[in-house]
Amino acid sequence: KSAEELDGAKDGTAYKIIGGIMVSKPVEDLKKELAETKEAIELKIKSFEKMGDRINLKLKELQTKLKGMVE
Repeated sequence: KSAEELDGAKDGTAYKIIGGIMVSKPVEDLKKELAETKEAIELKIKSFEKMGDRINLKLKELQTKLKGMVE
């Protein structure tokens, strides 16, 4: 939604909060930053999903091994 709101900027600039201050930046720069942030977050999500898959696989392997030991 933020990228859509940037399209409505009348003079081609918008404001970004950095720390405790607000800085005027060109809309195109802000859109680029948003796209980069989104891409980084998507990569982290994929990484966490793969990690979760590996953990689940290892858990199933250990569960099967434990069942074999108990029986």
